[in-house]
Amino acid sequence: GYNASLFIRDYKEEDIWDIVMKNNLCGILSLDRFDIEMSKNIMEYKIPHVQVNWHNDALPPDSYVSVENDAGQAIHILLEHLYQQGYREIEVLYHHDTPLNDERAFHAIDSFKKGKKDISIIVTKSEIDFINPQKKEYQKQLQRHLEQGLKRAYLCTYYEHAYWLLDFAMKKGLRVPDDIAVVTQNYDNIFSLFHPIMTGTKQLLYEIGSMAAKKLLSVIQGNQETTVFVTPELYIGESS
Repeated sequence: GYNASLFIRDYKEEDIWDIVMKNNLCGILSLDRFDIEMSKNIMEYKIPHVQVNWHNDALPPDSYVSVENDAGQAIHILLEHLYQQGYREIEVLYHHDTPLNDERAFHAIDSFKKGKKDISIIVTKSEIDFINPQKKEYQKQLQRHLEQGLKRAYLCTYYEHAYWLLDFAMKKGLRVPDDIAVVTQNYDNIFSLFHPIMTGTKQLLYEIGSMAAKKLLSVIQGNQETTVFVTPELYIGESS
């Protein structure tokens, strides 16, 4: 068997490193971000590790093993859903993901546009950080962007964009989905408390966690592993 240590979010990087070294941990399964120095130390000491849904942008994609929600498949699933619902004017509010998922996401968008000649898809990129004191300002920027001209449907890859769109629609007296449709790549169960209930793709968290644990055990045993992507499932709510 293997001993396991669980790190909650409010940790200090140096505390984690002390625990790793003092307890002679044989592997790390990380569900949250490490800073670049921590990541470099893990690689330098050749500590087996697997990351889940994150990547340090300063590291090359081939330097780590990760299990990730497939952003490309998520976007394809949502674009296909919107298309089947009759929407032909779609804006993708895109928040950057891991480098490999960014590549898959834009490939999915380009492929979908090429396969559907009667659809208009534009992409608006966002650089919002997940923990950022400027979020209120970003929300205002999004509001100003929307006021310049609404599209018929919006696909949000960052869940807070979806929150903000619903808030914008409510304040402007817009009906969802009658006036604008909103779907999100990062559906969370909290969306079931909203009105209307959001349509989105749900990560298969059990499958992702189980696969990550199996990959970590394989790496500990000396095997070579590669990053894998898990296709999410579509949850149809009332917002599309």
